[in-house]
Amino acid sequence: MDRQLLPDFAVKSVTVTEHQLYAMMDYISELESCDPTFAFDGVLKMTLPASLRGSGSSLDDFLNIDESRLIPLKQIPISFSHCPGVYGVRSFAPDDACFGLLGCCSPCTKSDALKFLKDVTNKDNYEASTCCTRALHIGEETLMSHFFSSILPGLALVTPTSLLPLPELRRQGQKDFACMNEFFRGFRCLSLHQKRLVVESFLENDNRPDARLCSCPGCMSSSVQAGDIESLPQGLLYGPGIQLTCRDRIRMTANFGLYCVAATSILRLLPVKHSGISTPLLYYGTTHSMFQAHIETFSLYSWNYLHFGSPKVWIVIPPCSVRSFHRALSLAIPDLNHSACQNFLGHRYFFVVREWLFQHGIPFKVVIQRQGESVIVAPNAVHFGFNTGFNIAESVNFATKGWIPMGIVAPSCSGGEVHLDLRRIVAAFRDDLLGVFDKRLIPKGEHPSFYQKILVDVSSGLSAGSLLQVASFGGSNDSDGSSSSLDMGDVSPPFVPKRDKGRRILLCPKPSCMKEYRHGKKQYLLNHVSKEHRNDPNFKQYKKRLEEMFPPRCKTERKPCSKCGKLIAGRATQMKIHQEGSNCEPRSRADGSSSFY
Repeated sequence: MDRQLLPDFAVKSVTVTEHQLYAMMDYISELESCDPTFAFDGVLKMTLPASLRGSGSSLDDFLNIDESRLIPLKQIPISFSHCPGVYGVRSFAPDDACFGLLGCCSPCTKSDALKFLKDVTNKDNYEASTCCTRALHIGEETLMSHFFSSILPGLALVTPTSLLPLPELRRQGQKDFACMNEFFRGFRCLSLHQKRLVVESFLENDNRPDARLCSCPGCMSSSVQAGDIESLPQGLLYGPGIQLTCRDRIRMTANFGLYCVAATSILRLLPVKHSGISTPLLYYGTTHSMFQAHIETFSLYSWNYLHFGSPKVWIVIPPCSVRSFHRALSLAIPDLNHSACQNFLGHRYFFVVREWLFQHGIPFKVVIQRQGESVIVAPNAVHFGFNTGFNIAESVNFATKGWIPMGIVAPSCSGGEVHLDLRRIVAAFRDDLLGVFDKRLIPKGEHPSFYQKILVDVSSGLSAGSLLQVASFGGSNDSDGSSSSLDMGDVSPPFVPKRDKGRRILLCPKPSCMKEYRHGKKQYLLNHVSKEHRNDPNFKQYKKRLEEMFPPRCKTERKPCSKCGKLIAGRATQMKIHQEGSNCEPRSRADGSSSFY
């Protein structure tokens, strides 16, 4: 096996302060430009310093959440016998949710929902040992082998293959065509009474099996009959995407929570609010529950923080390999309809094993996220994984200025995925791309890595500057199907109060440093930047930013004191204060006069 394809557990990890959390967009931009490891891997692990750990929201804050919001999904993995190594994971809502409204019976029953509610509100579950946590204690490779070799195959529903080899399929098609022609040739000559008898006879003798679990994630025939539920696998309960409101103040530290990202990201220029962007989402994980392979909506960054519980395992495919993964999966999936969708990775349906990635030469990183750690996933980095036990995580999407070209060409699902209106963002930070954005073109002149990380294969004949497919790619002038004359809404920045009295706090302008100086003196910061960051490629930018922080003072005219002759700056008030003070000592002249003049 090629050493480059071996599972790699070494992921860049950094420790960040609260000031850096608030400046995360600049911090990520600097890392991507200066650190080739993060730029290639597309994943970053962040930890908090020891002084900040445990200062955020308590476990009781999550356990006392409104029970009506804790609606689980039941996950049923599906194994395709004709495609070893690729699983589909169907998620079903409880009976009183969408499947119940359609008159179908969902495998997720009300008793499942009650069991989930009882389990996720039990504090002991978040400290309990599981088979996965015990395997992780032995080693990371032991955990991966345990889950993919022992757990996943036992959870999956095996579906028989219905796909024939192409030559055999052609021969079968010729037989079916001849049979249907012969049937209709005789059927047309029958009387109405005879036709009705033929149809009724066919319906009575139709021995085809009823549709149960369809392998297609977009197919509505995925429901099951009431009598079939007992024959299905037990399934896994999972609480994904629980929306937080503006009143929820879930915090990572005493002064920061992911809800703060909405005010500090360039996405606050969006005219409408979106869940997961304007407000974070909560995820209540259970033992062995999974999140399927996907890229983020509109190719945004993802920020996930694990508040409490057992570790979460991530498998991340670098953005430069997203096309390889997309192509290999599109050839392996059982339903060719997926190939027509430019972003079936947005379906969050497929789950693959490591051996399948090895077989197709797709590199990946394995990230073990423990309590109190954050995972940042870059745009178009495919990620999926599983939970080793009960845990509570929070996630939010964000964007940087460098993401804008990626957002312009971001793929969207043909199944009605919500689009983002990027007009204000493009106009504010990349006005040179307004023409490209309006005409649905691929931006020219971007960094070479940009063209490797997008799903549009520029090297296959579609050159930069070519027209994108409007139906398949984002960047629409409309948001949520509304008119292009949509009211932009109030996107003004949040109110910033005056700072507290006293000397101001100074921060190093380098985002990955941001050392704090409470003395308020320019020289301390100048000495720090000159000593620590002189060899940094952005050193001149840091010096320029310091000049903006400390604009030169206007020099006032100095006038001599009439008593002592010293030059005093300021108005008459300053002169009076000086003359009444002890520093003004009148000088006597030779003629005995006490006045200097």
